[in-house]
Amino acid sequence: MTKYGRKGETKRIGLFVLSVLLVAVLIGSCFARYTEEFDPCFFKRGIIELGPGEHYALYYDVETGEMMAKELPRARLPPEAYIAIARAPLWIREKLRKAFEDLTKRDICVSGNSKPCLGDLNGDGLNDLVVGSKDGVLTYYENTGAMGFPQWTRKDRVFFGIRVYNFSAPSLADLNGDGLLDLAVGCGDGKIYFWWNFGTKTQRNGVAITQCLPI
Repeated sequence: MTKYGRKGETKRIGLFVLSVLLVAVLIGSCFARYTEEFDPCFFKRGIIELGPGEHYALYYDVETGEMMAKELPRARLPPEAYIAIARAPLWIREKLRKAFEDLTKRDICVSGNSKPCLGDLNGDGLNDLVVGSKDGVLTYYENTGAMGFPQWTRKDRVFFGIRVYNFSAPSLADLNGDGLLDLAVGCGDGKIYFWWNFGTKTQRNGVAITQCLPI
């Protein structure tokens, strides 16, 4: 091999080695960025302490970039539950209260074709829930939670006997200007049935159907 031939071969080898080094640098840079973005070790670790027997809402705070916990207010229980708790021994009262609270957390479920509407029926500033269904029955859930944190407690006696033929679609509004929410219910027969609220803002006594109109 001539002198010039050896120089050309050396030059080609040098260019090959340089190309390999450039490719390695590019691959290493891309891998470093990928690792920084996706490697689990780059996640920030945090711990949230929760009190025993309490209920919390967990949410992500965008400003601080952390998970936060907010203690939820306790559900209001029926008067009979508070009487039973007060009569129980001290060591079991908290467990008994928790058992009563769990009983109030029933699933919201009707026979089918649910049609919900919201309105404050007992004047406590919280929206209660009335749900219609395909069998024409109305199911009432009182909001026993707090503002922003609803807790639904089913009470069957409130709308006992109030139903339409089928596919009930309730709506709540003050129809006669007395400050109380009245009830209008659409039905599968093409009519709207009305019940007037003759109670007070904190008690629903006497509702009576007065008329029905075609849709």
